[in-house]
Amino acid sequence: MVRFQELETALPSMVQWRVKEGRSIDWCVLEKALGTVLPSDFRSLAEAYPTLVIDDFLMVSVPRPGTEASWAAESREDEILQDLYEMGDTEHYVPYPESGGLISWAESNAGDCFYWV
Repeated sequence: MVRFQELETALPSMVQWRVKEGRSIDWCVLEKALGTVLPSDFRSLAEAYPTLVIDDFLMVSVPRPGTEASWAAESREDEILQDLYEMGDTEHYVPYPESGGLISWAESNAGDCFYWV
């Protein structure tokens, strides 16, 4: 697992976007609405950065303070993944909130979606 500090070392230009005072996301509200705990490295990244775009290719979606419940709702309602699942195109993966379901955390400008299990 790469910590965001290691990401900053690899991509030093991203440091200019770091919020020095932190972002005060209410993780209790977000994770209660989502129904699961999110990875600690993602929580650290989200506390330090607003939505993060890397090399105009990868956009990492992070919640904004005050919008935790709506961010969780959007994560639970992934229409593209649900459509793929209904068509049988997700291999053995299922959309969240099913047990072991996928939660989106980023997307690329090429239309790729990245998920946690």
